[in-house]
Amino acid sequence: MAMVLIEEVLCGMDEAKVLLDQAFAVLAEVVEEMAPVSGPELQDACARKLLFPLESCLAEFEALMEEMAT
Repeated sequence: MAMVLIEEVLCGMDEAKVLLDQAFAVLAEVVEEMAPVSGPELQDACARKLLFPLESCLAEFEALMEEMAT
């Protein structure tokens, strides 16, 4: 029973990882395309406050997934 539960958790984490990757890709594209419209200062601020923290969370999430899979 515990193995089934762990497997379900890992499947849910895989789904969450896919969604986080998609969110990161969309956000990266938005940040990249905003410079001509809003200027490089706002682009840099959005990258620092939104994109980079999400990238860090993704790395931590991946490490957690690897740890749970072992």
